[in-house]
Formats: sequence, C-alpha cells, structure tokens
Amino acid sequence: MALPIGEILDRKFKIVQVIGEGGMGTVYKVELLDRPGNYCAVKELLINPTTSPEERKTAIERFNKEIDLLFGLKHPRIPSFMLSFQERGNYYFVMEFVPGKSLDKMLEEHKGPLNEESVIKWMMQVCEALAYIHSRNPPIILRDLKPGNVMITPAGDVQLIDFGIARRFDPNKRTNTENLGTISYASPEHLGSITDRGQRRSAQNPGKLVQTDARSDIYSLGATMYHLLTNYEPDPIQTPPTGSVLAKNPRLLTVRVNNTVICPIEQVIIKAMQQDPAKRFQSADAMRTALQQCLPNYAPPATVQIPAVSSPNATILVQPNGLICPKCGFSGSSNSASTGSVSNNSVTADCLTADSRETGSWKRSPCW
Repeated sequence: MALPIGEILDRKFKIVQVIGEGGMGTVYKVELLDRPGNYCAVKELLINPTTSPEERKTAIERFNKEIDLLFGLKHPRIPSFMLSFQERGNYYFVMEFVPGKSLDKMLEEHKGPLNEESVIKWMMQVCEALAYIHSRNPPIILRDLKPGNVMITPAGDVQLIDFGIARRFDPNKRTNTENLGTISYASPEHLGSITDRGQRRSAQNPGKLVQTDARSDIYSLGATMYHLLTNYEPDPIQTPPTGSVLAKNPRLLTVRVNNTVICPIEQVIIKAMQQDPAKRFQSADAMRTALQQCLPNYAPPATVQIPAVSSPNATILVQPNGLICPKCGFSGSSNSASTGSVSNNSVTADCLTADSRETGSWKRSPCW
C-alpha cells in the first residue's frame, strides 16, 4: 500500500504524489524539505510480511542491482541517481524527477496510433540511450523496454525510467539467470524460445539456449514502435507480417490501422523484430541511422542502403530525393519513380490511391 501524501521520508523528502504503484513497491514524487519547489522521485521496495525469505532476498538483490547500475550512468536520456536509504524495514532510492507522460499513457489518451514523425524522433532518442548503456564495460541490457518505461517530457525529450530488471552482459554466460520482462515486448531469447542458431526451440529442436544482449533491446524497441504506430500490442515472439503496420492489423484484416506510415518504417520495425538476433540491427546506432533516414525532410548526401528482410535481395533505398520502396519503387517525396534505383520500379495499383492514379502524383500510402 502506498504511503500517504504528506508523509516525510528520511527527514528530507515530503511525498506530494504517487507516480506509480506495483506489486513490489511504489514510486513517489517528493519535495525537498530544505528546498521547497524542488522535486525528486523516490522508488520504494515494499517487502510484504508474507514474502518468503528466498523471495525477499531476491527482491532486495534486484533492487540493489538497479541502484548499482543507475549509480554509474550519466546520460541526458536517463534520470540521474542521487542516494539510497532504508526506513521502517523498507528500501528506497532517490533519483531525478522526470515531468511528462509515459508513452503508454499517451496511447491511452490518444485512443489511436501516435504521430509517425513524433514516434521516429522519440525512438531515435531511445536509440541514443540504448547505445550509451550498451557501450558500458560490461554492456548493460535494459530487458524491459516498452511504452510504459519511456517518458516524454513537456519539451519532447525522452527519458528511460525503469532499470528494475536491467543487467550487465556476461560473455561467459550462455543463458539468463531469470527470464523477466513484459512478454509482448520481450525477445525470443529473453523468453528462452530460441536456440543459438536463431531457430525456434521445441521438443524436436531443443538446441542451446542463448542469453540476452544488446540486440534483445533492439527487438523490444521494434515491438514498442509497432504498438505506438498501430495501437495494438505486438503478438509475443512474432515478427510482424509485411503490411501489418502500414495498413492492416493481423487480428482485424479488414481494418486500416495507420495509413500514414511509410513503407521503410515498417521495414525498420520488421527488421528490429526478427526472431534471429543476427538478422536484426546489430546496434542501436544502426537502428537510429535507419530511423533518421525515414524522417520526411531527411536528405542524405548520397544513396544509403538499409537491408530489408522481406526477401534476401531486397533493399530500401534512401536517395537525396526521397525514400524508395523495395517492392514497387514507391517514393515518399518524389513525383515520379526514380529509374534505376530498384530492380523493379514499376508502380503497383495498390501503391497509389484512386486520386493519385488519376493525377499521377505520389502519396505517403502503403504499397501492399
């Protein structure tokens, strides 16, 4: 149960708001008693009296691990750790307060897919934070990236707010000690459902388990983008089929979900959510580059190729005059197909709306 508003913690902090509440504790917005008008966030680990000694030990170890991870992180996309303390048998740590809303709250309020360009820019910022934690020695794997753990400040800046199950990568381990996380956003290797050869595990194909690494966070980022752009949680351990983000949801095949999303964005999501880690973006920086090239006003100095996964030889081409779809040559910013840019640049009927077929103009619409 959350502590009452006005409660004083550690003789320094006055609780002014309950930010979030879960099974193992609560996050509070607190005011500094010696600096009125200045706020921090306090995370509480609440140990239930009925908790077994083993569960208590595990919870405390995980809480202290989060403190240890946060203590060494200094990045503009990650709230700063301040201090920790114990009081009344409970454990607390204090960190920078982040104003704004989480992406799951924004989805709930918007009641539909979020704006594509905004999502791209937010996810580019998430990539910056991931690139930073993945570059630590040893790398830190977030393991629970999802809309609820991404805050957007009033200025439009991203903050990653929950490192509760993050861990340091250990190259000497072959598997995770614990399979924690949120199933819709968790990678196959996170859930122990893929072998070291990138194949589905089964009774007939048990294979060897693999541990999560930086590419596991890439999968979760792709799953997060899928949710933000469709307003549907992704199916667990499934790579979205082509067309599911752009126009049709796999559960409701006749319903158009988001016809403003361009082809390359869907390909970025599909690549990020590949079952085999080797087929995903191999770093957060690589995914950030791909996202940047999908921005409407992006004009690269030269042709850039982003590998696509819909066919072995397909590529999404980004040229100075716009984005080219690998299937039909659809360009998101040009008034004519760019000859020679793809092996098949003929325009399919589905790539143009009825109006655009009459006028010959291009529109940002799906080609499947």
